[in-house]
Amino acid sequence: MELGAEFTKGEVKNLKDLNANVIVSAAGCWTNELLKDIPVFPQKHTVFRVKCPKHVPDMPLTGDLTTGIYWRPEGKEYLAGSPISKWDCDELEPEWNDFEELVWPGLAKRIPAFEELKLTGGWAGYYDTNKLDNNAIVGKHPAYDNVYLATGFTGRGLMQSPGIGRGLTELITTGSYQTIDLNCFGVERVLNKKERIEPYVL
Repeated sequence: MELGAEFTKGEVKNLKDLNANVIVSAAGCWTNELLKDIPVFPQKHTVFRVKCPKHVPDMPLTGDLTTGIYWRPEGKEYLAGSPISKWDCDELEPEWNDFEELVWPGLAKRIPAFEELKLTGGWAGYYDTNKLDNNAIVGKHPAYDNVYLATGFTGRGLMQSPGIGRGLTELITTGSYQTIDLNCFGVERVLNKKERIEPYVL
């Protein structure tokens, strides 16, 4: 027990198997395996690690919205994300060709010093992506008395989690949002296919 919560380990195949007063499904890219009417699926995304002779440690996270490439300092190197994401990928080998064909030229165009950068590594992982509109899904599922969702954040879940956590806490404990209105991300909009397009997924 911690903070009044009981933690159990196990694989959940069906939400009906859970005996709980309140269930918050934060299953990420595996959401659709639990809730077939929620279109959140894994989308493969590659990030590269690069080193540049001229390092700018105070450079903020920067995204080029014309190409979809983003970058930020990471220690004495940089992380740079590919603009290409892929569906239906069981393997997570980085898309190395994206670096030569897209990422490096895009970085050098914005910051000439990046023409001299060197690729030092990379990895790939899954974004939990809402196929309807690339936007988050937050709130109570209307088909259940006790199921709430927090999913579909396309790589931004950690950044948005304080606000999402606060909003869901208010919704669960009081029946409505009190300080942060998250109704625009509600489950009903997805079930009714009312898009709220997020055009920039970095």
